[in-house]
Amino acid sequence: MNAHHRQFGEKLREWRKSKSLTLDQVASLANLSKSTLSKLEGGQRSTALGNVERLDHLYEAGGELVQAWQESRERAADPRG
Repeated sequence: MNAHHRQFGEKLREWRKSKSLTLDQVASLANLSKSTLSKLEGGQRSTALGNVERLDHLYEAGGELVQAWQESRERAADPRG
């Protein structure tokens, strides 16, 4: 992936750790696989808006994760980098 996906993944990891949750716990609560979450946090893949919304709600992020995801997608699509 690219630097933008890594930045979003880092934000996801920060939020998860701030809530003292493990990947296993989040996977169960958000109905996502542990592998998917790990790849998201590592910037190795992107995901659908619905998944980001579930994680934002779970982490009580107040829309911050959704906004970061949208900005990441916009930056990744920008040919200027």
